[in-house]
Amino acid sequence: MRTLWIPGVNHLETCGRWAFEEFKDVFEIEDKFNELVDRLRAAPKTTKTTEAA
Repeated sequence: MRTLWIPGVNHLETCGRWAFEEFKDVFEIEDKFNELVDRLRAAPKTTKTTEAA
């Protein structure tokens, strides 16, 4: 998943930017997920624009 699927989808640049996060500790999932969401919201958005020829 992390080494094939995610880089493949990101390379297409047609489905947005994907990432993979694994949560293992059931008692920390909610906090870790919220940290991830906050980090992603704060990250600068990168978009590739294409022009029709």
